[in-house]
Amino acid sequence: PFDDDYFDAGIAANSVQYAENSETALAELRRVCKPTGKVSVCSWDVREKNDQRFLQAAMAKLMPEPPKPGGPPFALAEPGKLESFVESAGLKVVGGESVPMVYHYNDLEELIRVQHSTGPGQIILGIVGEETFKQGLVDFYEE
Repeated sequence: PFDDDYFDAGIAANSVQYAENSETALAELRRVCKPTGKVSVCSWDVREKNDQRFLQAAMAKLMPEPPKPGGPPFALAEPGKLESFVESAGLKVVGGESVPMVYHYNDLEELIRVQHSTGPGQIILGIVGEETFKQGLVDFYEE
C-alpha cells in the first residue's frame, strides 16, 4: 500500500523465500525503497551450518509428502544464491556475511508459540493441523 520511493530503508528478514512469489516480494522492496536507500535481505545459511535443521527434520517427518530439497527455508542458502537473487531485482549487493544465531527456548510452550509464527511452522500447521503440529514439537523437545 506504500508509494514508490517511500522508505529510506527496507528489510526482509528470513522472509522472501516463503513468499508465494519471491521475485515479486523482492521487487516490492525495491519499489518502495528510495533510489538512494538500502534494502537488506537475509536468509538462512546452508543446512549444514544451521542447527535449526534438526527441528526442520523433525517437523518434516509429520508431512504426508517430504518437502522438496532446496526449498524454503534453505531456498537461498547456497553460496552466491542470495546475492544473485538480490541482483536479479536490479539491486546492487554491497556486502554480505554469515551471522550466527542461537536458538534458545525456555520451555516447550515457548517453542510451540515461536514455531506458530514461523514460515515453515505456518506451512506445516496448515497441512497437518494443530494437534499433529504440537505433538511433533513435543516429540522434538523431549529428544
